[in-house]
Amino acid sequence: MTNACPPDFRSLVIGALLSGCRYGELTAMIVEDFNRDAGTLQVRMSKSSKTRHVVLTSEGRDFVSALAAGRPGDAQLFSRSNGKPWGESEQQRPLAVACEAATIDPPVSFHGLRHTYASRLAMRGVPLVVIASQLGHTDTRMVEKH
Repeated sequence: MTNACPPDFRSLVIGALLSGCRYGELTAMIVEDFNRDAGTLQVRMSKSSKTRHVVLTSEGRDFVSALAAGRPGDAQLFSRSNGKPWGESEQQRPLAVACEAATIDPPVSFHGLRHTYASRLAMRGVPLVVIASQLGHTDTRMVEKH
């Protein structure tokens, strides 16, 4: 991420790239949704209204562990520097600014970060059924499509 992007938003983008979670899923997470021992994130507020657990890579585990360190369990995991929670669609402007600063054209959407996560897993040889599960899909059709 470029310096045009505020640190609190940078953390949100990195969280998306390391978990494959949607913007709304990340912004709803609290510290206790991270299970340090298992290396997982619990997604309570998913698009399908079903809870799922995302197994993090060691990089993801280290990143989220640093975010959660010393914070109470009910604190927002991905918090804003002003202490307020992220609002609906507040990711659009900072991501557009970051894409412009990095000369990414066409600009990527926040959902594109989810696709990047899935692509990185596929490039490592992770089976599509595992990728689909990580993303909260019931089968591999959406993963195959995108």
